[in-house]
Order: sequence, then C-alpha cells, then structure tokens
Amino acid sequence: YFVKLYGGVTDTGVPIQLEQWFDLYERVLDIGVVRVDADHFALSFIDITERRKAEQRLQESENRHARLSDNIPGVVYQYMQREDPVDAVFPYISSGVRALYGLEPEDVRNNSQLMWDAILPEDVPGFVESIRSAMEVQTRWEHEWRIRTKTGELKWISGAATQETQQDGKRLWDGLLLDITKRKQAEQALRKSEEKYRVLIENAEVFVSLYDREGNCLLMNRKVADAFGGTPVEFEGRNLVDLHPEAGSEYFKRIHDVVSSGEPRTYEDVVHFPTGERYLHSNVQPVLDESGTIYAA
Repeated sequence: YFVKLYGGVTDTGVPIQLEQWFDLYERVLDIGVVRVDADHFALSFIDITERRKAEQRLQESENRHARLSDNIPGVVYQYMQREDPVDAVFPYISSGVRALYGLEPEDVRNNSQLMWDAILPEDVPGFVESIRSAMEVQTRWEHEWRIRTKTGELKWISGAATQETQQDGKRLWDGLLLDITKRKQAEQALRKSEEKYRVLIENAEVFVSLYDREGNCLLMNRKVADAFGGTPVEFEGRNLVDLHPEAGSEYFKRIHDVVSSGEPRTYEDVVHFPTGERYLHSNVQPVLDESGTIYAA
C-alpha cells in the first residue's frame, strides 16, 4: 500500500503530506513524499506524537471550559475592544446568550452590534460611560441596564468584567452577564410598599414616631410634628432629651428598655409639647432591621 502510494509521486510529480499512526511504535508521524526523478522519490518522517497529545489535552481543556461556561447561569464572554467601546468583537460568548438575549452565540461572534442593539436606547449613554470610566481608571467594570430581547421581553441585566490591555493596544474583557429582572421587580415592589407605608404613617391621625437605642428620632409623622409646631424634617435626627427637656430622660429609658428586652410596653402620660399638653396612651414596640436585629422602637 505504502509503496504504491509513495511510488505514485514519481508518476504524478505531486508531493504528498500526511499523518500516520503506527501501532507498533505507538507514534504519530508526519510523512512527506516528494519526487526526485522518474524512478526515485524521497521520504521525510517527523515525529509529532507529543504535539498531537498536547493539542488533544488543549482541546479537552477547552471542551471542559465550554461545558463549565454553558452551565453557569447567565453569559460568560470575552470582549475584544479598541478605544471606542462599540468597536469590538466577541471572541467567545457562551450558549447562555440564547436564554438571556434570544441570540445565537455564533451570530453574536460574527456581529457584536446585536448585543448593543438589544440595549434600551435611553440606557445606552450610561452603559457607554460606565465602560469608559472603567477604562480610564483601569479597574473592574460593573453596570446594570435594561435590554429588549428578540421576542420583545424587557429584562434587567447585571454585567461585570475585568480588563487586560493586549500588546496591540486592544483591551480584552473577561466578563459575566446575569439576569437580575426578578431582583429589580422585587426592589420596585418594595419601594412601592414602602411608599404606601410612608404615606399611611404620614397622614395617620395618631402620633407615630421612631427612635433608635440612643434616643435619636429616625421618623416622625405629621401629627407629632404639628404638636411640636413644625414639620417632620425639622425634628428627625434630634434626640428625645432635646425634644422633651422635662421628661426626655424618662422617655429615653423607655425606648432603651424596649430595644434591649424586645418586649413592647404601654404608657399613659401627660406629654408637654410647645403647642400644649397632650394626654397620650403610648404603645412602644420593638422594630427589627433586615437581619432581625432590634434597632429602634
């Protein structure tokens, strides 16, 4: 077989270059065959076994990296950029871009503009400025913005990347994109809830105020502020002893007891305000922060 194959070079004059695995030696050889004259040909043998093993290890490593990237929530990517943040390509982008953007990885690699086109127009200036700022100070890039997918779905995206300047002056960004839509929706719902709560307290026809364990006023509604003869912002931040010179120390002790014990207390008092005396039935309740720690009453 080999004599016929190699000998054919003397007839055709066309060189042959091939790789052959030899079971006997367990080696891969790169074989070259060239015509010398009508009756002779020359052979060259180069052992490329180690090179092929290294290439195989590299391919296996790349396959593992690709599987890992494809199983990470969100999108793993590399972004090769010139000075203009928009003038760039994606040498690599994981398959997560299908779920997040509705785009095919190959399409994005061939046309990076597809990713830019998905950004809401009003979010583009802030997005570009965030990249330029990170470039100027040579720091990690982080930003949040909105996109519109190919199906018309609105999503919030969080991006983070580190940069490395290449020898040719280009910047290579290694980054991760995550879908934070649910978090943003929860934050919006919380803000609406807090706003409703604030409006209810502000307009309640009862006295509502909040003090920390040092007796500093954290919140005061309109009803209490009216009794002091002003607006809530005038008194928030001030201490109980300052607000109630005659009985502030006693009121502070009550707040401190509730915050320390976690047990609610009720009191009935004649409370002196600048606008006159008020007969009050006070219900002092412990208030917890997000971690479950009592911080005020």
